Amino acid sequence: MKSLFRLLSVIISLIILSLISGEIKADTSSSAIDRKLIAEGYLIPAAHSRQKILAELKIFESAKPGAPYLVEPVLKRPYRAGELSSQFLNHGLAAVNFHRFLSGLPADVKLDNDWSSLAQYGAALLAIMNKGLSHTPEYPDGIGLPRDFYNRGYTAVSTSNLHSSQNDLAQAVKGFVHDSDSSNIDRLGHRRWVLAPDITSTGFGFVNGYVAMKVFDHGVSSKRSEKFAFSAWPPAGEMPISYFPGNTAWSFSLNPEAFGGIKGDTQTVTVILTRIRDGKTWKFGGPSAESDGYFNVNNESFGLPYCIIFRPDNMGMVMDNDVFEVKINGITNRKGDAVPVAYKTVFFNSGVNITSNAVSKKPSVLTIESSFSTAKFGKRNVSAEKGQLTFGYTGLYIRGFSVTADSPEGIIPVGFSVNKSEKIFGPGEWVSDGGKEITSLKVLSSAGGYNIKFTIFCKDKGWSPWADAGDELSFGVSNPIESVSIMISGD
Repeated sequence: MKSLFRLLSVIISLIILSLISGEIKADTSSSAIDRKLIAEGYLIPAAHSRQKILAELKIFESAKPGAPYLVEPVLKRPYRAGELSSQFLNHGLAAVNFHRFLSGLPADVKLDNDWSSLAQYGAALLAIMNKGLSHTPEYPDGIGLPRDFYNRGYTAVSTSNLHSSQNDLAQAVKGFVHDSDSSNIDRLGHRRWVLAPDITSTGFGFVNGYVAMKVFDHGVSSKRSEKFAFSAWPPAGEMPISYFPGNTAWSFSLNPEAFGGIKGDTQTVTVILTRIRDGKTWKFGGPSAESDGYFNVNNESFGLPYCIIFRPDNMGMVMDNDVFEVKINGITNRKGDAVPVAYKTVFFNSGVNITSNAVSKKPSVLTIESSFSTAKFGKRNVSAEKGQLTFGYTGLYIRGFSVTADSPEGIIPVGFSVNKSEKIFGPGEWVSDGGKEITSLKVLSSAGGYNIKFTIFCKDKGWSPWADAGDELSFGVSNPIESVSIMISGD
């Protein structure tokens, strides 16, 4: 009965999705797998309408973490782990549940006070040692740390997601779900714990930027009665661009129990990712082991134990209403039956029309960072905090650059194309034409609520008139660009 109810809710969600004006109408069914292949009683993630996502997004992003400490930690004799405020803890919990909501999983995880108390010891231990992150830290001799303090901290860090250099817990949760740096992309363990369907409880610790998010205890993560067949990030259906930075890995995790076992590795599993806008495809896996980006299949027990991981090279910037189709083949169950996977993800700009009467107000003060290179000087870095950034040298032609614009609401989706190319480079990506001199520049953006202008310079022509996002500027092939100025402000 529960599985039937969930299936009906998915169908209803899709009907609502198709009726919302201004949205891409695509088959975004969260089924992904033929329902006949899933054992009776296992659920599938829900597909949420864009309207519902925007409503939940507004609630989540309007909340503030508040001051972190109810009791301040002490990192020298007499040591004290400290205690976090309820507002600070609940802000982190809201981040967990919002990401789970986006993925179509139950967004009802609760704080376990005992787990939070233990996690606080873990964060304090990391801060006391201040040697980076470790799930198995050695006892620090010579500082008089009580053994009981160390033992509690060790228990916490060995059963928790860990992060550092964070201002609040929600930032850490976003980092856990991203999880796509070189030391984590092969397994995405932090993401899989946050998005583990079985999770019902968690606990947080925070000291001087160190974060511990407790996710299991002696191999047991929860006792949720409902069981899910799979979990995906980004999910099938609607997905806000701001929660999927350009270098984020895609993942599709299956529950082997729902299929009577799962088989398949990087040699047998294949993934085809297609961008519907231009038909561009990326292929991963198979006997040749050649992939158009990163690819791995991981069987470790982080949440759901079977995870297919892929990240396309040269994806460029994701645009508003971009649709991507995922097709996965080569998975079989113990009976030898094929378990094909197919679904679509629709990305959208979440900065527009949060409610029917909302006005999107963005700060005029933000940070823009850039690197650029010339033949003479190589890479140089520059940044600005007033919403306008200029980079380049008079008389030296720019051969490559990268730009990241950051606001209190996150990375602003601004992209670039050069030299009349159709290739789009996203925030933080190195923009170049194989190291050639850049003679034309186009700025693109799906950043609703921002006013973006840019201008180019060469000594023989001076500065061009200001242009808007979507325009292209050039002085011609005989006058390469020497400097660029970009200005971003709130509407």
